[in-house]
Amino acid sequence: MPLELSLFLDESGSDALDSKYYLLVVVMHEQSCDLSLSIGKYEDSLREKGLPDIPLHASPLMNGKDGYAGLDLATRKRLLSAFRVLRPARDSVGATQGD
Repeated sequence: MPLELSLFLDESGSDALDSKYYLLVVVMHEQSCDLSLSIGKYEDSLREKGLPDIPLHASPLMNGKDGYAGLDLATRKRLLSAFRVLRPARDSVGATQGD
C-alpha cells in the first residue's frame, strides 16, 4: 500500500526579496499517522487557559492584525505559547517518537 504524504510550505520575508533573511518552513505529514490526539491536546490547552480557538498565523499574531486585532499583547503571547503542545516528543537521541 503506497504512503500518502502531505506537504505544507510557508515562507516569511519581503515580497520584494530585499530582506537580509528569508525563511522557508516545510511541514510533512504522513496521512496514516493520526493527528487527532495532538490537535485535541492543543484545543484542551486553549480551553484550560481561557484562550480563543482561532487559526495560528504568526505574523498577524505577533503584530495584532487581522483576527488578532482585538487581542492584547499578553493574550497573543499566551496563544503563541499554547501552540507548543503540538511539538513532537523527542527521545534522548533527538529522534521523533515513532521513527
